[in-house]
Amino acid sequence: MPSATNATKALHAIGFMGLLVIIASALDAGIGVAARRDLKSKANWVFEMKGGTYDYVVLGSSRAYRVVQVAAVDSGVRGRGLNLGQDGASIPEIALMFDVFLRRNSTRRVLLEVDEFGLDSVWVSHPLHEYLYIAHLQDTAVAHMLHDYFGARELLWHYVPLIGYAEYNDRVGIQSVMRVLRRQHAEYDSTGSAPPHYGVSAAAFDSARDTTYLVSESWVKDLERLLATARTRRIPVTMFTATEYAPFRDAVRNRTALFDRYRAIGREYGAAFVEVADSDIAADRANFQDPRHLNARGAAIFSHRLGEALRREWGPFTPAGRSP
Repeated sequence: MPSATNATKALHAIGFMGLLVIIASALDAGIGVAARRDLKSKANWVFEMKGGTYDYVVLGSSRAYRVVQVAAVDSGVRGRGLNLGQDGASIPEIALMFDVFLRRNSTRRVLLEVDEFGLDSVWVSHPLHEYLYIAHLQDTAVAHMLHDYFGARELLWHYVPLIGYAEYNDRVGIQSVMRVLRRQHAEYDSTGSAPPHYGVSAAAFDSARDTTYLVSESWVKDLERLLATARTRRIPVTMFTATEYAPFRDAVRNRTALFDRYRAIGREYGAAFVEVADSDIAADRANFQDPRHLNARGAAIFSHRLGEALRREWGPFTPAGRSP
């Protein structure tokens, strides 16, 4: 009898654990739906895109996302663009978003914003926003990238219900559910561009000091992968850099060498580099939200000039489906 009682208890325990797994899996699936619909994540927007045809797309970090005003560039090149930039995006994340976009969309050209610190994995200490992709782990490219950077944690997020949403509960998961229920709108507009995010104290503009950035070869490989993807699809790439406040720009001791490296990498894959005349923009603090990001006024001036520079570089787009 005791053995029979123990067997019954074991079956009850197994049944209870099985029920918990079923409930947790159901909750994980439901929260995942909200996390993929959460418009705060621009990655979700890109994953949902399909059938879009653009003359050019803008790739980059917040210095593309919050500075490049697509409407102003469109006016210069007489084309239709889309801004795929993301806050805090590193080269690996930028490359992933480009891959995702190209699955169901097309573009004639790529406009890639690059920074002097953009290849420094030490300075950009966090390689990507992993919590934005927990709901997309069924995507092979996402799973591979997260596994490369987070190893066994990716497996836990992938196969253990709710574990990822619990770990990042202050950013996704229940937060996503609440934003979806409130129908919270995205901050970016239909072109993918967003307004300046925040301001800093006046003292921040006086804190420039000599800086030397490193080049992480693993991130060079991610940049090369992005450029190779574009070349395989015969999509010309043009690189540029957004304006920085002059004292901070001038404090980068190896800035010339860093951009020479970008140009050299670009030449290997047929990518060009366009210069924007911006010394007057860089010199005026009134154009900046913070030392590395232009405010609305500065972004408008820069975007207009970028459009003009690209028109000289590309020529105007034509209805025939191909730019000169």
